[in-house]
Amino acid sequence: MTTFRTYAHVGPSPHSFGTFSPNPLPAPGSIASYWSEVVSQNVINGTPYGVVQAPPSEPDKGYIYQKPHAPVTTDFTVTRICIQVVGNRFPTYTSPYEYTLISPTGQVIPVPTSAPAMQIPATAGGGWAFCTTALYVPQATGLWRIDVQRKPGFTDLPTVDAWPNGVSFVLSHTHPEEGILAIEFEGTEVVCPTVTTQVQLGPCTPFPWSFRQPSSLILNFTPALAPGTTYYITWFLANAPTKTVAGTFPPGPSPEMITYPPNVTLYPAVSGTITPPGGQPCSFFEAFQFPVGSSGVTIPPCLRFLPVIFSEPR
Repeated sequence: MTTFRTYAHVGPSPHSFGTFSPNPLPAPGSIASYWSEVVSQNVINGTPYGVVQAPPSEPDKGYIYQKPHAPVTTDFTVTRICIQVVGNRFPTYTSPYEYTLISPTGQVIPVPTSAPAMQIPATAGGGWAFCTTALYVPQATGLWRIDVQRKPGFTDLPTVDAWPNGVSFVLSHTHPEEGILAIEFEGTEVVCPTVTTQVQLGPCTPFPWSFRQPSSLILNFTPALAPGTTYYITWFLANAPTKTVAGTFPPGPSPEMITYPPNVTLYPAVSGTITPPGGQPCSFFEAFQFPVGSSGVTIPPCLRFLPVIFSEPR
């Protein structure tokens, strides 16, 4: 599980953060709309919102940082959201607002603030938080809209300001000690599976004439793909026409049966895309090796046993 915080912002957003969902329209009575991003940490680090040009407070955070050779993250699934009032120094807090979040795909998520707030640890900036119950928001990457409604009996309005680097933020009231509006997202990264190839030798026919039966070209996916994942795969078989197959897991693509001449090195390969339910496509290209570690596929011959003729001595 991954948890990170981003602040509420106003005005133009970096192009790398994605697009703002204008629909559905804000509910009647909404007094303001802001935005907050759900993107990978390396995307945030490439903007003034990240660590490199961090404002005086903790900068925005994102999900997994893409290190070399790490699994490729294609999206993020949100499972819980907390509206936070970071830096609020009062011993108790009653929010004058209700909040509705709109995901990048238009999913509407109310975040009620009528229940007692949870205190944010001082090590995380202190303040208060109001959290949802369990959620399931796939395809959560992009800009989230934050619609603000005022509770009956309150007249306060949020205040917009900016840090010295120009990054905007939203004060829940009119004074900094009353806290800065932020959103904590909890969820999991959607990563592309690791694709590996395998050659399974066909068995040899029985004595006396031993021939190699067709071998199998096999694809393995780690972790196992979720039901409903679709695939579009092209097999490059080296001594047969290229073959394209498409379908859905389960059962997934069947192994390709091939017959290669013995002791001849050929270079079969496979390419394709795997698309999890509601997710983004993952592309891959892999070559086959046999023996493992070689530059191609060389099928060994089967041993042939010649009959031995015994003759009695004269």
